[in-house]
Amino acid sequence: MKKFLIILAVLIAISAASFFGVTYYMTHPSDEYTTENFSFSVPGGFGLDTMKDGNTYVFRCLGEKIYVEDITYNCTPETAEAFLYYYDGDENIKVEPFTGSQYTGFFRSSDNNSEGKKETGLSYILGTDTHYFNVSCICGSLKSKLLKKSMDKIAESAVYTSDFRIADRPETYDFKWATVNTGKKYTCKDKTEEEKKEKPIIKFVMNEVYAEADTYVKTYSPTISLTVVEADASPADLADDSYNKRMENKDKYNSIKREQVNMFGYDCERLFYETKPSSDDDTIIHFYDLYFFRNGKYLYNVTANYRNSSEEADAREMLGNITIKDIDK
Repeated sequence: MKKFLIILAVLIAISAASFFGVTYYMTHPSDEYTTENFSFSVPGGFGLDTMKDGNTYVFRCLGEKIYVEDITYNCTPETAEAFLYYYDGDENIKVEPFTGSQYTGFFRSSDNNSEGKKETGLSYILGTDTHYFNVSCICGSLKSKLLKKSMDKIAESAVYTSDFRIADRPETYDFKWATVNTGKKYTCKDKTEEEKKEKPIIKFVMNEVYAEADTYVKTYSPTISLTVVEADASPADLADDSYNKRMENKDKYNSIKREQVNMFGYDCERLFYETKPSSDDDTIIHFYDLYFFRNGKYLYNVTANYRNSSEEADAREMLGNITIKDIDK
């Protein structure tokens, strides 16, 4: 009996040591990686699955995928909570500050049964100066406790390595097609390359938004977009076509207006309309103010999109920031 107890004790000790060793291996960061704006470490038990553009990593651990991303959002760190990853079918959602980092951050957990099996969603976001480090995973609930410990360590290891600070953002953006004097309040993003993939005739696309929004809605509203294409289409025909489509669906739109105005130093074809609330519970009204004009062989469209009349003043200010360059007449 005594011999049996000794053997049992030894087996328990070996099992405990093995468990401790596995846990340490799965939760102790040892392999270093970098993105454009961050450095971070992952435990040795994580295997690299894929990497895209140096800013998106997919790791595998315990048969589950763990995503690590470096993403830019035009918002304050306190507002970044809105960009935690959500999964369809989430229940029992909990969001709390993530205190393991030197940067402002948040952690989100949820239960999920959408695929007919019990899963847990885990998501982290932290960062500074509009650059954010995201870690996320949806995994089997039995694995979630160990994976959470691993992901805690990954998030804790993140270090902001970029020299960029929000105060360094330029107050004037000088593009080939236009100059935008944003001041410190707004910022511009050149979206030409991603838009040209779908529409080859596009020469330039730019969005103007708040530089550092303090609410989720303000990250995208108001937005001013400037699009330049090389096309023979008439500005009046484009504005008329858009106007007619709205008139054919007057149950969805209000205040549809079509006129000619001088804007940006050009004779413009203007279309203005607002959307009707989609339900009694939805009181949000979207306003669209579109300007079409020609500059030489190029066709320009400037669109202001904002929600509710309270945002109109800033939308007007953003439109006034734009100076069109006379590049081809």
